[in-house]
Amino acid sequence: MKLVKCEYCDKEYSTKGISTHIMRTHLKVGFNGSTGKNNSYDKEEYKQKLKEKQENLLVKKLGHINSYDVNCHTCRILFSIKERSNKFPSKERYFCSRKCSNTRKHTEETKNKISAKIRGLENTNYYVRQSQIIYELICVECNNSFHSNKHIKFCSKSCSSKFSSRNRYKDIDKNTLNYYRKQCSFNFNLKDFPDEFNFSLIEEFGWYKAKNRGNNLNGISRDHIVSVKYGFENNIDPKIISHPANCQLLRHNDNVSKNSKCDLSLEELLLKIEQWNAKYSL
Repeated sequence: MKLVKCEYCDKEYSTKGISTHIMRTHLKVGFNGSTGKNNSYDKEEYKQKLKEKQENLLVKKLGHINSYDVNCHTCRILFSIKERSNKFPSKERYFCSRKCSNTRKHTEETKNKISAKIRGLENTNYYVRQSQIIYELICVECNNSFHSNKHIKFCSKSCSSKFSSRNRYKDIDKNTLNYYRKQCSFNFNLKDFPDEFNFSLIEEFGWYKAKNRGNNLNGISRDHIVSVKYGFENNIDPKIISHPANCQLLRHNDNVSKNSKCDLSLEELLLKIEQWNAKYSL
């Protein structure tokens, strides 16, 4: 065998292998695969022979392509389809159009099951009354069973309110100022203590209302004499900060400028609460 020396690396290769070596190793030219002798794979004649060979294999395995008349499962119209003979019929149902294929006739029971599944109620008992689904449910609060045409959690508004008030701050971090502020909200009626508050301020300025709720920015608001922030920072019981004795009426602007300042010391407030409770038998 005649050997030829590579002009790049001085290695010897056969006359057939030298060109491949140079192309791949030194010129870095890749090959996607063989193109056949004299590029015969790219010729139309070869492509046609390959196509005929593949078709013959398909005919041998699946049969020839024939035209068949079938009825549309939905509208029963007769139309033609093309399938290979060994494969026909390939479907249990044939449809003449996309519209017919998307059309389904459901019984009431099937409709109710679909509706329940969409709502995530496939495991919920229900029955149909006057073409309306009635669910058999259990109240989350009192655990009593009840019936409703809507999938709701509570049997009454009372149970809903109890559940909400008990779980209102369930997911809130109880160590935050916002949670403490809510615990310190005033929950008493000013009219129960008519001698303790200057109601003439309310008559003169009215109650404070935000811009989107009446726009009375100079109105009166309730203020904590010993501030909420002071109570939070000193770990004071919210019942002390929310006591009526710790409340005063201020114009809202004065309340804002006061910020977290305290108008009484904690000792003075505790004494005031003691006197308040004795006066009103609290």
